[in-house]
Parts: sequence; structure tokens; C-alpha cells
Amino acid sequence: MAGKSKIPCLNVSMRRFWEKISHLSEILLLPGAFRLRCTQPAFYWRDLRTAFRLRAAGIRPTTIFDVGANRGQFGLAAMTAFPDAQIHCYEPLPGPFQELARAFRSCPRVHCHPLGLGDRAGGASIRMASQDQSSSLLPMHSNHRKAYPQIQEGESVGITLTSLENELRRIQPVGPILLKIDTQGYEW
Repeated sequence: MAGKSKIPCLNVSMRRFWEKISHLSEILLLPGAFRLRCTQPAFYWRDLRTAFRLRAAGIRPTTIFDVGANRGQFGLAAMTAFPDAQIHCYEPLPGPFQELARAFRSCPRVHCHPLGLGDRAGGASIRMASQDQSSSLLPMHSNHRKAYPQIQEGESVGITLTSLENELRRIQPVGPILLKIDTQGYEW
């Protein structure tokens, strides 16, 4: 009986091991990924893979808007895959924004904005989550609670919002423009 209970654990352990090997091999094959993995805490290999897939599809933005930038996971990928693009990262939460600004402090083509983007300018209240990348202007959906029961909703924090329309007027970006939005359901 003891032998039978170890087999599923071994299968799970082996699957995790091969997933890690697969991720490592992908990191080694993506240009710039190993350097980012070693130097940038916010690096996320799937974002870099996505950015290079966009590039392989012929997408060549001159300006990138990273809305819901968190700590700069996608910004790092975009900076690597699109070395000539101007990148504007928007993150309203103070903690993640500090890490975002730190990650790009020596990169003049990446501009970090401590703002949320919405349908209007003004103040708003964001619901903090125990894992800040799940924080949202909207209440946590029951599907999120089911999929990630370890993530708990916490207190609300005041943030400043602006609109994409305002930012386009203010920045006057050169096209083509790539717009990445990850705002926990607030995209609409």
C-alpha cells in the first residue's frame, strides 16, 4: 500500500521537474532571456516568449503602452524584443510601481507612470489582493476565487486614474502602437 501512494507523488514530482527543464530550455533559447533571468527579479519568460511571437508575426511597434505593468514583467520583454520602441508603463499601486521604476531606471526609452488607465481621469479606489498582481478596481470575481483560493482580497487604496485618450494627447506617440492591457477585468 505504501508503494502505491508514492507513485502519484513521483509522477507529480517528475512532471514538475520536466516542466522546469522545459522552461529553462526555453529561457536559454530566447534572445536576452538568460541575462534578464539573472539580473531582473520581475522577469517572466512567458512574456518574453509572447513578445518574440509578436515580433515573428511581423508586429513592429514604435510605441508600446503597458497598462497594468505591475513590476515590469511585460515591459522587460518588450524592451528586449522591440529594442527601438518607446515604452510607457502604467502601474497605480505604490509598491509595484517602485519596483517597476527601479527595473527601468537606466533605460531612457522606458517611461514609468504611477497611474491607472480607465475611461476617465480622477481618483479611484483599487481593491488590494494578497498577491498584488490580482488587485483590481473591480471586486474579485467568484471564478478568480475558485481558481486561486490562496489569494485574498484586502483593503482598498486610493489611486489616480487617467484615460488612454488623455495619454495619447499628452505623449503624442509615434505609430504603430502596441497596447497591452492586464487590469484584472477592468479592461472593458
